[in-house]
Amino acid sequence: MVKSCPFLKIFIIFLVSFISMQLFADFNEEIDNLVQTYTDQNKFMGSVLVVKDDQIIISKGYGYADIAHQIQNNPQTCFRIGSVTKQFTAAAILLLQEQDLISVHDPISRYIPDYPRGDEITIHHLLTHTSGIPNFTDFENFQDIMKQDFDIDEILDLFKYEPLDFSPGEKYNYSNSGYLVLSKIIEVVSEMNYSEFIQQSIFSPLGLEHTGVDDYYTIVPGKAEGYIFYDGEYIYDDYVSMTLPLGGGAIYSTGEDLLKWEKALHTEQLLSESSQQLMFSSHAVISRDDPVKYYGYGWIITETDHGIRYGHSGGIQGFVCNISSYLDHDLVIIILSNNSLSPIFEILQSITAIVFNEPYQLPQEYVEIDLDPQEYRKFIGTYQYEDEIQLIVSVDDQSIYINPPGEPIAELYPLTETQFFLKVVDATVEFILENGEVQGMNFRQMGVDHYFEKID
Repeated sequence: MVKSCPFLKIFIIFLVSFISMQLFADFNEEIDNLVQTYTDQNKFMGSVLVVKDDQIIISKGYGYADIAHQIQNNPQTCFRIGSVTKQFTAAAILLLQEQDLISVHDPISRYIPDYPRGDEITIHHLLTHTSGIPNFTDFENFQDIMKQDFDIDEILDLFKYEPLDFSPGEKYNYSNSGYLVLSKIIEVVSEMNYSEFIQQSIFSPLGLEHTGVDDYYTIVPGKAEGYIFYDGEYIYDDYVSMTLPLGGGAIYSTGEDLLKWEKALHTEQLLSESSQQLMFSSHAVISRDDPVKYYGYGWIITETDHGIRYGHSGGIQGFVCNISSYLDHDLVIIILSNNSLSPIFEILQSITAIVFNEPYQLPQEYVEIDLDPQEYRKFIGTYQYEDEIQLIVSVDDQSIYINPPGEPIAELYPLTETQFFLKVVDATVEFILENGEVQGMNFRQMGVDHYFEKID
């Protein structure tokens, strides 16, 4: 019989642990360099938390939480998390279902009797953005609406009498309105206001001490101000009344609290196993293209080369964020920013590449080239993104401009013969040509490309 060697086992365990520590140290340095580069180029302020195999790779703040008072961001800084709030709202609904107070298959007319076509719309439709209720944040008057205070019934009146975009259950279309209706249902069923119920049922039991539903009046220690980098400097982003987003986007949190939240959702610390399955199931198809995406209950489920990514982004005036997890690799990435134009998804992709030892690019500072203004003339025209947005490109004797709807005209600066950048915001434009004819443009902002077809 061959005897085992305890010393050898201990040595192997030590060696594996040492290699893992060294690897994580390398990841820390590389991620820190990446995010600091974005920060130095005024493309990011905020905090980043990356955890692998229950070990923190990096937890660090960048830039300022409060520029006026020179208070720096740190891992305990609180940020508004925008639409990541929807996960908490979905969990609240599932908690009420576990108490047999509601069912996700109930029509909303059971709780809001006067809601038009409420017999056809279910709670499940609201959770999965398949209700057909129009997204009120897309309304033309939203810039005026967002500065006003409302109670929950007044918010619903902003959109409840508008016709549905499609029949309930027919397809997916992201709608903040649906999560406002869910907020109302939570209040009706629990006989508490939304903030109280979420605090009592989720924040307190999970020990989320630096997480809350934001409002204008409460002073939150360590909460960041919201900024936008515009025309070469940081300025405060537009005011938005926090009475408006509620269950669709009113929560603030920290990276550390969001990590507790993510971990709790995969145990029975908060939700039963059946509720967890409902939350993370692929209920609605977002896209069948590469990558394939589905919507669960407050989570976007994306098929990637590294398995399923469960995540969600959030954006509200002055803030953007993303929480993503790869359960198969025990990897969680949380990015919180108080620069509303930070390319969050681009940063997420680069951090993911670092952890999986894949190539990525550091952000490049734009270098303007000299280009004959006569070359600009072929780009003149109107460009359309799907059925939603039109951009107008115009020129004068020396320069080329882009004019988004409802926004000031902005000059474009050449990077190449077909690529341009804006100085007022961090964005680029690439014109697409076939046989010398302009077919459209790729407008890239916050790390995301949008193709606009030339229609005129």
